[in-house]
Order: sequence, then C-alpha cells, then structure tokens
Amino acid sequence: MNINNEKVFKNVDIPDMDTDLNNIANEYWNNILNNYTKIANDSKKILEISLKKDICKPLVIYYLFFIIEISLKLYLLKFSTIEEVDKYAHNITRLTQKINENEKNLNFQELYFMLKKFKNSKKQNINFDKYYDFKYNRGSKEKNLIFEQEVSKEDKMTIMEVLRWIDLHLHSA
Repeated sequence: MNINNEKVFKNVDIPDMDTDLNNIANEYWNNILNNYTKIANDSKKILEISLKKDICKPLVIYYLFFIIEISLKLYLLKFSTIEEVDKYAHNITRLTQKINENEKNLNFQELYFMLKKFKNSKKQNINFDKYYDFKYNRGSKEKNLIFEQEVSKEDKMTIMEVLRWIDLHLHSA
C-alpha cells in the first residue's frame, strides 16, 4: 500500500492474451504431434534393424504392435484430443473403433487379417490388445511362452505388409 497516494503502477499495454494463449497451445500441440511422429519413425527403424539382425520374435512382434499403436494414436490426434487418445492406452481394437467413428472410409479389416497371421507357440491367434506382454514373451503370472524365438520368413513378410499398410492408410492421410 502506498501512503502518499502516488501512482504505483505505470500504464502499460497488456498483451493480447488470446493470441499468446493460442500460440502456446499451438506450440504445445505441434510438439505432441512431432513427438508421436518421431516415435513412430524411430520405432520403425528399430523394427527394421531387429529384422535384419534376427532379434527374437517376441521383441520383433512387440515393436510392430508398438508402431501400430503409435500410428493409430497419431492418426486419431488429427480429430481428437490428447486426453481422448490417452483413454485408450494400448488397446488397438478400441483405437481403431474410435477412428472408425470419425473416419468411415478407413477399413481396418485388411489390417486385422494380416495381424491374425501371427500365431503364438500353440499356433493360436494372439491377443494383440495385450501386446505389451510380447516383449516379455509371457503374460503376467503365466509360465507358458507366447512365441517361439525365431521369426519365420512368413512373419517377416507379414510384418512388411503391415508396415506398408500403415504407410498407405495412416501416415499418408
């Protein structure tokens, strides 16, 4: 408190808050999109190197499904919020369903058909919504391994098909 009734504050121009907040929000949003893009690209490189170096099947399949998840999330961010995307965690099925609510012309049946080619060590379909277990090659509190260790030639071909599908349908849009 000023006892002498002197002017304490100088007249200053207050910046346009809406413009500043919009700039900050746009910068934040662009950083999120750039991070997702870099993660998707770097994950693809890791997968390609893993295939060339004959890394074990559980890790290769894990990397593939991680790329699928990140690519779906990046695509979903085009018409959604980061909070909405985060709600779906690692659930690929729910991510594709959410995308289909907004993008009727994007058909995931071909992707699902390719993913169903991957079989576990018992020659059964895998649950790709629990792909985070793949890197450990077993589910929580399970003793049985999910996959054989070797990536077959057919698996490699399917992986390359899936990557082409992602590039064609998710990255090019």
